[in-house]
Order: sequence, then structure tokens, then C-alpha cells
Amino acid sequence: NCIDGHVENADISSGCDIIIKKGMHGGGEANLMVGGNLHGTFFESANIFTTGNIGANYILNCNTVCNGKVTINGRRGSIIGGKTQSIGGVDAYIIGNTSETATELEVGISKELTNRFNILCKELSKVESELQIIKKGTLDLNKHPDTNTDPKIIEFKRKLSIALDMKTQEATDLEEQKQNLMVKMAVARNAVITVNGRIYPGSVLWISSAEYSITKDITRARFLNKAGKVGIYQL
Repeated sequence: NCIDGHVENADISSGCDIIIKKGMHGGGEANLMVGGNLHGTFFESANIFTTGNIGANYILNCNTVCNGKVTINGRRGSIIGGKTQSIGGVDAYIIGNTSETATELEVGISKELTNRFNILCKELSKVESELQIIKKGTLDLNKHPDTNTDPKIIEFKRKLSIALDMKTQEATDLEEQKQNLMVKMAVARNAVITVNGRIYPGSVLWISSAEYSITKDITRARFLNKAGKVGIYQL
């Protein structure tokens, strides 16, 4: 989907890529829900969620959740204010500003993502145990001498068969969710924040749950998680 003009305070939802050629002024209330990649000249004061990547010239005072990578293009490409969460990392020229506007960036494997994965694994384990109990019950009933003649046994077997189908589907759904999270975590594991120009005080970084507050100007640097701490490497 391509919007040739600009967007003001509006809610937009799409299951595929969106291009907003002249950018978006969200007014603090706009919501962008994109089931793919999002590209635009700029995004201001909006709530953004994408399953894919984001590309723009600047992002100002937005709350952004990106399941891909955020790339801010150009020599003045900047992220200022708000919070940007990106599983795949962030690449920008400028982060923050000389006024030290509070700017938060979170990339990689967050605590929330880890917690979701752990809860999902526990739920899947529980359902798989229940499946084994149902299968054993069915097997025991099939060994009973009256398995095909006793009405009570026949009815109980019917109910077990329904329960087996339901639990099998539940296990399949949970396994699919687990695999999707594993793919996200594999991408997130190597996420970094790359600053091609300057990052200013007032900026706070989280990289796979490791936190780092910027207290002085840093130019041309890459920030990554190294052994549970944020490492800084000059470009």
C-alpha cells in the first residue's frame, strides 16, 4: 500500500507493507499497525507497530515496536524522543539531540520476549503431559474386554477422542508460537545499535536487557551486548 501524500492524526492498519511518501504527523494519538515493512519520509508523535522493518529519514517522539530492523537514512537521519523497540536492531545517524531529550532504544532479546518464551515452553510441556495421560487412558480402555460393547466405556472413549483432538490442536498451536519466537530470538541475538553520526546524553539503550545511559556525546559507534554488558566499538 502506498500513500502519496502525508498522514495526520489517523489510525491505519494493514496486513502488508505500507509506504507513506510525505510522512506522518500523528498528534500523539495516531496508530500504525503494519503486518509487513513500513517506510516513510518521517514519523512524528505516533504509536507504531510493524512485523517487518522500518525505514525513514527521522522518527520524532514516537512509541515504536518493530519486529524487524529500524533504519534511519541520510546524514541527518535521527531518532529523537519516545521509545523505539526493535528486535533486529537500529541503524541511525543521530540519536537524541543537544537538548538531551529523553530517548529510549531497546533492541535484541528483551526480558519480555524471554518471559514470553519461558511461559510458552511451560504451557507446551503441560499440554504434552495431558496428551500422554489421554493417550494412556484410551489405550487402557481399548484393552478392556468390553471395550466395544459396554455403553459407558464407548461413551468415555468418545469423550477421550474429542479431548485428544482438542489437546493435539492446542499443542500444535503452541509449538507454532514457540517456533515463531525462536526465529525472533535468533534474529535478536545479534542485534546492535549503530550510530553513524552522534548520540547525545539523555539517551538510554537496552541491548538484550543490558542497560546503558549516555552521559556524554559519542560519535560513530556501535553498541552491542557483550557478556551481559553493553560494549561500545568505534566505527
